[in-house]
Amino acid sequence: MDRWKVWLAGGLRFARQKQDNRYSHCDVLIQLPHVPWSNRMEDGGSATYRKVKKMKANMWFRNAIQNAIWRRRPARGLKARQVRFEPLETRALLSASPAGGLDEPGTDPAVTVLAASPEGAPSSSWVDSLAPQQTQVRDGLHDLLSRGGTIDELEDFQPVPMPEAFLDELYETYGIGTVWSSLSWTTLAGLAGPETLISRGDTLVVAFPADSPAALEYDAGEYADNGLPDYFELTRSGDNLVLSIKEDTAPFDGQDLVTRATITLPIADVSQLKIKGSTDQDLFVISDLGDFAGLVSVEGIETDALVDSVQIYDTAGDDVWIAAEDYGVFQMQNAYTVTATDVAAMHGYASAGGDDQAYLYGNAKTNKVKTFDNETNLVRLYLGGFYHRAKFFGSVEIDGLGGVDRAILYGTPSDDLFTATKDEGSFTSPHGGGIDYSYTGFERVTARGGSGRDRAELSDSELADVIRLRPSKAWMSERGTSTPAYAITLRGFESIHATALTDDGKVDIIKMHDSDAAPDPPVTNDLLTATMEDDHVRAKFYSNPADPLAPAAADQIYESLGFELTKGYSAAGSDKHATSGVDASLLAWDGVWEET
Repeated sequence: MDRWKVWLAGGLRFARQKQDNRYSHCDVLIQLPHVPWSNRMEDGGSATYRKVKKMKANMWFRNAIQNAIWRRRPARGLKARQVRFEPLETRALLSASPAGGLDEPGTDPAVTVLAASPEGAPSSSWVDSLAPQQTQVRDGLHDLLSRGGTIDELEDFQPVPMPEAFLDELYETYGIGTVWSSLSWTTLAGLAGPETLISRGDTLVVAFPADSPAALEYDAGEYADNGLPDYFELTRSGDNLVLSIKEDTAPFDGQDLVTRATITLPIADVSQLKIKGSTDQDLFVISDLGDFAGLVSVEGIETDALVDSVQIYDTAGDDVWIAAEDYGVFQMQNAYTVTATDVAAMHGYASAGGDDQAYLYGNAKTNKVKTFDNETNLVRLYLGGFYHRAKFFGSVEIDGLGGVDRAILYGTPSDDLFTATKDEGSFTSPHGGGIDYSYTGFERVTARGGSGRDRAELSDSELADVIRLRPSKAWMSERGTSTPAYAITLRGFESIHATALTDDGKVDIIKMHDSDAAPDPPVTNDLLTATMEDDHVRAKFYSNPADPLAPAAADQIYESLGFELTKGYSAAGSDKHATSGVDASLLAWDGVWEET
């Protein structure tokens, strides 16, 4: 599905370039952050891996959107770098033999190689000139593709710049379609550079030039700019596109619409269609265009007093929805694309089926996001007096960008998993078709579990962190300041796991409570165990186990690893701890605890 994001990249570029009617390529490559190969917690002999945020497309889209359409502010939080390769005079190609193996490398002097040999001199084979890290990437991807794997299996994979000959090698060995579907646009862009992919004829990219003279254009005509809200509805009837232009009447509630025009357009005659709004309040609705393969562009006119909105519905394919400030794009798989500019409220709906993905972006102000609101597969990103929406999508990524942003994340009726660090997090569940919400750039986060058995996994930051765990409420934040850089609050989770393995020289503290606050804490006889693992403390807290000497896994409500100070709080009951062999300076106690 990631190849459809390539199409979107073209749309983002052209949207910005329409101001001067020229074509250019995005030439910035994002250096993705390093994620360790192994990052797991051992639990009773079975490995439970912390969810590592998949960077696949988010960083690339974030950069593309900012470079393409954000005209009023500098980029925030990006670590982009210009990539330059020194050319050599020769490049070697490897080709697939009939037996399925690789032939001996040969020389192709007509093409440029994009990597210099260690000696700085031309090499007879690009393979010989690879650095150790490049060799590791080449071997690893060949292993992945040869067994039919996908890049999703390597959550911590880091693309490194590779010779263009490596791209040829992959294409010729496994086929272009297989390489794209297995590795994705983002991985290939990280290996060869976006400009290399865009300039090649075999790249799976389709892009429409902006402001084509062939584009059909429609607006409210004589009913524009008269103070009455305008409604534009585009749908399909047989082999025709049907555009209805309507106008609202008092009391302007969207109920009593008057049709001002109905335009019927044979699909065979349409490649690009532009719908323009007015200084009135505009609503654009686009749905059910079938296999129409053209471009529909919506252009609003925002005013200080009125907010325009667009509603776009998906197809049965694997579609992608992106909503940013004053710009949105909905790419339908194997079909049409809808773009929207200068429209404040962007609403995308994925009700027709398929494996659909959405990307929502905030702005430099203070934003708020709500997910799975009112037990509905719905994400709203509020940007002041309006919001972007992604409804019924299986995967949604939200980026708060600037400001001190707030996220309110609701669980589902099923068993959910919430993971969080200072900078990012995710909420996943098999309920509702397998939702997967992930966020980044939100400084104040509240996550609420649903009616299932929900689990939370927290990881520390480079700051001095504190985590306080209670049966009904938990939170993590920067400690020692009245204005922490971040704060994460959890409610309604049956089990919480926390790690503090960041090598930052800071003292991280975790506080485990046997009950909620006074005046009437419940009386339970709890158990806190602690052991040493590689100079780190692993602690487990069991709530009221039937047998303190052999607690059941179902009794465990907290687990921690790596904190410089682990503290147990006993408010009521005969609480016990088992800490033999643990450095006493790493533990602290409040209330009455007995050693088992």
